[in-house]
Amino acid sequence: MDQKQQRSRGDLALIFLFFMVAGMGLLAAVSTLFLKSPETQTPFYDLAPFFLGLALAGGGAAIMTLVRSYFRIAGVILVITLALWLMGALIFAFGLSAIFYYDDTVDFTMNLGYVVGLCLGPGLLLATIGLLLYAFEAQRGLKQRREETSLAADDATRQRALKRQERAKLEREET
Repeated sequence: MDQKQQRSRGDLALIFLFFMVAGMGLLAAVSTLFLKSPETQTPFYDLAPFFLGLALAGGGAAIMTLVRSYFRIAGVILVITLALWLMGALIFAFGLSAIFYYDDTVDFTMNLGYVVGLCLGPGLLLATIGLLLYAFEAQRGLKQRREETSLAADDATRQRALKRQERAKLEREET
């Protein structure tokens, strides 16, 4: 990693924070397999999708922050894409968990309609917008990196050609 690509302390803190959130989400998802309600003795399986969504959101945000310097993404764009990604992924995960919560008076299909309309759809839309914005900025950063690399290669080629021309000119003058 060269001097331009070193990560700041803020980036490292964000990466650590998001990986911690992902780890806590995985730990909570695994705990739903073993923990039971004290009153009814039923496991909390219906909370597992939310905690897995929390792990996905935290892990995705950590990876987005981790590869930021490679793709040359500005800090403001990173904050916007992280906010969209986290809100979208968590709303989507909440919707997956909310599918299992319905009263006996409400039909499952009616609950599913509300969940799709209020959680799954908007969450998926926000997360997708965040990822598309991040991908657009990453593509732009890679294009900029390629242009700089090709300019540096062109400069090096030009310098070698000039050196050859100067040597040839000096050899002609000496003879």
